[in-house]
Amino acid sequence: MNGIAIEGLEELEMLVQNMTIDESDEKRAVKKAIDIVADEIEKNTPEGKTRKLKRLKKSVKKEGFATVGTIKLGAFYDIFQEFGTSQQKHHLGFFERSVKSSENEAIDVLAKELLEKAK
Repeated sequence: MNGIAIEGLEELEMLVQNMTIDESDEKRAVKKAIDIVADEIEKNTPEGKTRKLKRLKKSVKKEGFATVGTIKLGAFYDIFQEFGTSQQKHHLGFFERSVKSSENEAIDVLAKELLEKAK
């Protein structure tokens, strides 16, 4: 028989209490998911003369009840590369395209990590 067999309310309560995920497990799972997205961004980032766009800043923080991971590019002109200027328009949307192309894989890794910890 597949699934979870529970006979009493006490067993259900014990099962739920044993499924807790602490803050370090959350941060570790989010970090693994962010690394996948960061690798894709590094692969699609234009080189440039200073190569500062290749330097990514990754952070995982606890904000309220949520664990949030952020990725930032390392140069002040990254917004010009992402959205373009009146003169330069050939790298438009590289950051967004990178995130969109790797988000499903990152969500799969995050779900896998959290479900492993819950067992």
